[in-house]
Amino acid sequence: MKLGVYSRWGSQAVRRRVKPALLAVALLMCALAVRPGDASANNLPVVVAGERHSCALSSLSGGTVSCWGDNSVGQLGDGTNTNRSVPTEVPGLSGVSALAAGGDHTCAVIASTGAVKCWGSNSYGQLGNNTTINSSSPVDALDSSLAPLVGIADITGGFEHTCARSTSGGVVCWGRNQMGQLGDGTAVDKSSASPALGFGSNVTQVSAGLAHTCLVTTLKEVWCFGQNTFGALGNNSTTSSSTGVRATGIFSATEVSAGPNFSCARLESGAALCWGLNNYGNFGNGSTTPSLVPVSVSNLTNISMIEVGGDKDDSTKVTCSTESADGQAKCWGNGIFGALGNGEESQYSVPVNVTGLTGAVALATGANHSCAWVNTCDIRCWGYNAQGQLGTGDTTNRTTPVQIRTCDPPTPTPTTPSPGQGTPDACRPQGETCIPDSSLVNPLSPQAPPISVQRSTRKVTLVAGSIKLGLPTDKRQREKLKSLLGRLLGGKVSDLYKAVKTLKVVYVFTIVASRQVAAAELTTLAAPKKFRLETRKRRVTARLGPGSYVATVSVKITTSKGKVVARSSPRSQSFSVPR
Repeated sequence: MKLGVYSRWGSQAVRRRVKPALLAVALLMCALAVRPGDASANNLPVVVAGERHSCALSSLSGGTVSCWGDNSVGQLGDGTNTNRSVPTEVPGLSGVSALAAGGDHTCAVIASTGAVKCWGSNSYGQLGNNTTINSSSPVDALDSSLAPLVGIADITGGFEHTCARSTSGGVVCWGRNQMGQLGDGTAVDKSSASPALGFGSNVTQVSAGLAHTCLVTTLKEVWCFGQNTFGALGNNSTTSSSTGVRATGIFSATEVSAGPNFSCARLESGAALCWGLNNYGNFGNGSTTPSLVPVSVSNLTNISMIEVGGDKDDSTKVTCSTESADGQAKCWGNGIFGALGNGEESQYSVPVNVTGLTGAVALATGANHSCAWVNTCDIRCWGYNAQGQLGTGDTTNRTTPVQIRTCDPPTPTPTTPSPGQGTPDACRPQGETCIPDSSLVNPLSPQAPPISVQRSTRKVTLVAGSIKLGLPTDKRQREKLKSLLGRLLGGKVSDLYKAVKTLKVVYVFTIVASRQVAAAELTTLAAPKKFRLETRKRRVTARLGPGSYVATVSVKITTSKGKVVARSSPRSQSFSVPR
């Protein structure tokens, strides 16, 4: 299976990479194009690309996110596993300041707190929520104490791992770690944030690749950790490292981008360097010769950003950049499926212009496709499109950029819930209309909240997230709820809002022992009830002996007399009690 590359993407990157004048023009044009009240300080031009999906911060409201493309493991975050060939808003997510796409997962940073929300594939814990269960809706990433991770400034997604830079300049990573790509001195996977060693407060930017990670320090050096089989760490060796090593001869870096077995950096001068595997001319230096140390990219003297992409199997590699003067995008490497955007499917070992693409203020390169945000308030994408990752409404490949209108409202998420899933369209009433409110939950389709486990000796405390009930925005859903409540309450419901306010949320906690917990077993292991409690409180405590356990929480919505309106599916988390 081919897997994409996911260099460093996010709003912090855009602020560093784009000339202030060019960015100001872009934001002004967007502001003029949207309706009054739609513009926001969080409305930064950010676009990211994973293996076969793409996402962007919406220009319509304060820091909302829209995604499109492959959704087989929930990487679009809309609560389903249905592919979307047009941008579709991630429900219940706003105030986002940074965004990253990994292989099959996506993460966002919430500006107000620096909290991290992730969704999609979680086979190795890359969502950071202390489980290995996939999620088609955003979940909270946790820190090493299993409290919600906060204070994050920027984020990056690798193939199966995620890293984030804190506001203080430190780095934490989570997910797959078989090659030391988390930088914590081990080769043990982590499903919650683990600090990278040796970088307490001196990191300005970080980028996660296939199985390695690189970062830029305040000294403008590049340091990397993880797989080094082909020299992707740039330290003139092929020895992998689970702690940071310095890339040779770089002293003026402003940006680094890590890909599949190679890396590239942008210098203060506007020049670029690449190192590692170069089998498709992805260094842009006119050759296909690999290098264990950084080498110069040809004919680049004044670039504002650089992004690398490709797949896990080293069958494709692409590097793209934009010129500072006019935002002209250039790409080089394997042009299969039109990945270079120059109207061909040919390989180029030197930079070539992406056809008709100037004014780029953000850029993202995935496995075989790329997207750019341009200063006309549009996103344009090109390359492979079998899963709709170009956002064009079809699955036709494009060898030149095709425009996606982002000043029009994004496609709303379908309001019909899947079994056991919470709908994101709960709302508060205003006259005869329903005003969406992402903090509210549709009583017909509740979703189990995130659960954290707090341990002290033999005492274990389970803490569930809060559930607040609202009304569905969909008229058919409101009529269905009114009819159901009428039957349960024994009379006609004339004021649905007042009826919903009488409903209760009951949290159902269980803890079961397990010998060895695998991701696929978490739900089934919850069946034998070792410890079970139904309560309206969100916190319960149990005393347990040493061993491995699975905790689950689900919710049921009841009337004041205890009649059940709806139930959620359980949300599970494994943990252990030491001897």
